[in-house]
Amino acid sequence: MSYEDKQRLKKRAEDAGMTVQGYLEHVALGYEPAPPRRPGPRPRSPREIQEELNISA
Repeated sequence: MSYEDKQRLKKRAEDAGMTVQGYLEHVALGYEPAPPRRPGPRPRSPREIQEELNISA
């Protein structure tokens, strides 16, 4: 696959709101789009990590 083809595929997946893999599975294999994922855990601030480890700045 050429670089241009890869970029075109990536753009189509983005326009569909999907990952490239999800887009290919949907188009090529007829899979339903995956349901949206729940957000992961909130990243902790450096301050929270310091407090947890009892480290002063």
